Amino acid sequence: MRKITDFCGGWLFCKTDKVPCSLPSDREAVMLPHTWNAEDGQDGGNDYRRGRAMYCKSFSRPETEKNGRVIIEFSGAAMSSDVYLNGAHIIRHDGGYSIFRADMTDHLKDKNLICVAVDNSESNRVYPQKADFTFYGGLCRTVKLILVPEIHFELCRDGTPGIKVTPAIEGKKAVVTVETWQNGGDEISVRFGCRSFGFERSFAASGQKGHRKRAD
Repeated sequence: MRKITDFCGGWLFCKTDKVPCSLPSDREAVMLPHTWNAEDGQDGGNDYRRGRAMYCKSFSRPETEKNGRVIIEFSGAAMSSDVYLNGAHIIRHDGGYSIFRADMTDHLKDKNLICVAVDNSESNRVYPQKADFTFYGGLCRTVKLILVPEIHFELCRDGTPGIKVTPAIEGKKAVVTVETWQNGGDEISVRFGCRSFGFERSFAASGQKGHRKRAD
């Protein structure tokens, strides 16, 4: 069973680019979402701070079912970010407005320190590059922990939920194509339903992971 936990509280913030070895005690406590441009980014000028800053948080190892996985989800980190868990670099992400996730399981200890270096510097590789708005820096959207069983839909693939549903009309028929990606196990089973204007029907399909399923 999947369990989603809010992870927005208990963060410490500092305008530095150094990754600490232990939880610092002299930093600003913040609740996410957060930006360091809350004031200088709203005065109409173009002199707001752009650069790198660090968010840190300590937490205990979450309880999971046997062989379960622990995934962290960032709904937005503007504009580029590097995530470190207990000193190990676990993911880099470019793009401030898209979801990304990382599987933390293999780096977890009983007590953990996660650090996120966020950078809103001018860049020639991260979109957008020019605009008539402030490029706010920070963990500007929510962060969550997602606990999943060993066999689960792939959550670390480009920020997707691991399932893609594509409807299409072919003459008088509605055709639904379902594509899934998963971790663990070779066989999958999918059940979904359609309900509209008094019509209700359910479908089931099974097969190899990554397979497309079609239902009329």
